[in-house]
Parts: sequence; structure tokens; C-alpha cells
Amino acid sequence: MITKVTSLLGSWVVLLGAWQASAADLEISIPIQITHAQNFDPSPSPDGKKLVFISMLSGKEQLFTMDADGKNIAQLTRDDADHEDPAWSPDGKKIAFVMITKERTSIAVMNADGSNVDVLRRRSTVPFTPTGRPTAST
Repeated sequence: MITKVTSLLGSWVVLLGAWQASAADLEISIPIQITHAQNFDPSPSPDGKKLVFISMLSGKEQLFTMDADGKNIAQLTRDDADHEDPAWSPDGKKIAFVMITKERTSIAVMNADGSNVDVLRRRSTVPFTPTGRPTAST
């Protein structure tokens, strides 16, 4: 079976099993450069209309979005932290990412326009013994 995998970053043909494809079965995709800086880790929005990506333009790993055609570039983060692994929420309204500061590495979530950054905090937990009873320190 031949499965064509298409994304905003290109098309691939995956051969499963012993099947083979002829050249007529394959689509040709031509990569087009749409940014001109050190940009990486693109993630397409669920509707495929936007990309969130990391850029080193400012010297730190900051998050940006742009339309899939390379237009309307917007910087989402402007702080002293590095930002990695951006991912869209299923509805496309939020972006989750890893935020790295000198003090800690955290997971954060923000609106798709960069507003309302919420750094997720670790929940406090009550330590339990293997028997399920609280330890003496609680």
C-alpha cells in the first residue's frame, strides 16, 4: 500500500509492505523558502493556515507565527527565556511550549496571538508509602 503524507513542509510517499510505486503515482513537491533567518521546529495549526515556529532572530529562541504562505509574521514571545517544542491545541486557540530560564524549565500555554502566557506549575503532592498511607512528614 502507498500512503501519501502531505504537510505544509512537503509531501512524502511511504511504502508499506512489498508494494512499489511508479513515477506516475508520485507527486512532485518543490520546497519554497519562506523565511530568511535561523528558524526551526515549525508546527502547523490544526486548520493548516498558520505555522508556529522558533526563531533565533533576537539571539534567544523566541516563538513566532505566520500564515502558511509566509505572510503575516508575528512575534509571540519577547522575553529572556528560550522557547522550544511549540504545539497547537486541537482547536487552534492555544499554543503550548517549553520555556527555559536560568532557574527552571517549565511548560507554558498561551493564546495563539501570544497573549495570556500561563506557566504551568507543578501540583503539590502528598507523598505516600507503598501501602498507600501518608508518610510521617505530612
